Amino acid sequence: MVPVKVAGYKNGSCAPANIRSTTRCGVSLLAFATSMREILADNTPRNSCPPNHMISKPPESMEPKTKLKALLHRIHTQVDTTFSGLGVIVWDGVSTIPILPMRSEQPRGIHDKTTFEVLMNISREGSPFHDGFHVVDTALALIQVSVYFSPAISAQVETPANGLRFGGRYLAAAFGSCLEGVICTGVVSKQYGPIVFEHGKVA
Repeated sequence: MVPVKVAGYKNGSCAPANIRSTTRCGVSLLAFATSMREILADNTPRNSCPPNHMISKPPESMEPKTKLKALLHRIHTQVDTTFSGLGVIVWDGVSTIPILPMRSEQPRGIHDKTTFEVLMNISREGSPFHDGFHVVDTALALIQVSVYFSPAISAQVETPANGLRFGGRYLAAAFGSCLEGVICTGVVSKQYGPIVFEHGKVA
């Protein structure tokens, strides 16, 4: 796949030229993602010790798509009338993907809260970060929020024929799940969800 360049932020602040390239301030998003993994390792409280019979398999061994399904289901069960919809990209941490940052800064507390807490807070109509997609690593640690995601149309994707009301975010997630470097994608909206895509198909 040809690397897709994305524009930086305005006013000279740091932003990725593409998801692997060096920013204007000399810090690569890949390096940032690595540090984020260390800070946000996963979404499981470290002081939580459920009984063994309640655990089917350790969270760290779960596939990213399984973790994403669980996260989106949890979000979907707790949304209210202000919920604006949500799109998530699980990135492999290596490949270039076609994204463009839509905001010049990240939400406050992004390093101090779980992915669930951050996504619940920003996926409301009043939040400046509700639009676009949010990028996470394979442990579902947040790397970047509110990015424009522009994958090419793929013949691998079949649009639903059951009357499901879908829009641009749904199709971007479906097409985007076919890209190299995208492990899976997920969406939730007021009309449907949660839905996770892998290789253009509902996982």
